[in-house]
Amino acid sequence: SKMKAFADFGDSVRKVGAGLGESLKHAKKEAMRHASLTREKIVEYASNAKDKIEQAFQGPMCDPPADTILFNGEFIIQLLQVQNVPKLDLISPHDPFVQICISVKDGDNFKRVSEISKSPVKMDNQNPIWNIYLNVRCEPPPDSFLCVFLFNFDRSQMLSSQFINNARTLGVARIPLHDLCVDELPHSFPLASSRSTSTSSAMSVSLRRAFLHSPPPRRVTLFLVRHAESEWNRAVAGRDVGALMALDHALSPRGVQQAQGL
Repeated sequence: SKMKAFADFGDSVRKVGAGLGESLKHAKKEAMRHASLTREKIVEYASNAKDKIEQAFQGPMCDPPADTILFNGEFIIQLLQVQNVPKLDLISPHDPFVQICISVKDGDNFKRVSEISKSPVKMDNQNPIWNIYLNVRCEPPPDSFLCVFLFNFDRSQMLSSQFINNARTLGVARIPLHDLCVDELPHSFPLASSRSTSTSSAMSVSLRRAFLHSPPPRRVTLFLVRHAESEWNRAVAGRDVGALMALDHALSPRGVQQAQGL
């Protein structure tokens, strides 16, 4: 009877062990399934965040692309400045940037036939000066337009889809290319406000087409120029602690005169 009791006890232990083994296998399988779901959620979230970040840094798109994009040439624009950027409201700062492309008329719409070239963002600036060269890498077809889009970079909506809607578009200029081929002097073109159908004569963009008649020189002269006087310099000189607390110090009126004197 003792042997039978030991045998029954051994069977019970084996059954309990087998049950624990199955439970552990099931728990491991469930844990792996939940971990897989968690990984999928993480990957999905990261992918969505990546798309939003790319959209935020790329900014709004210009005209929709045509069936054929003409990546077969050089079309270089020197973007000088935009004047009188309108505020979106009373407290929002001006954070403008520009995108340019070559587009053709397609009925009542425009279709882009070139790359999009984008300027840097100028923070807190109603009259931004870039003086940079943008290349849309296109051999423009006849009767095409240089399209200039002025946008406002919204720091508060950087990771939101609202950043790329039309509410952030400040102005558009569509310039026939023959207006750029007269000479190489900069010209000022009015920007049509996106908030109305009329053209705001106060808001304009200054640019020119840069023709490449010869390859770049082998040697260039480099000028090292220290930045002009800023509000920080003026606050330090006047021991103005309140002015030193600002996050971004613009040029002082004297600094603006110094920069323009260059």
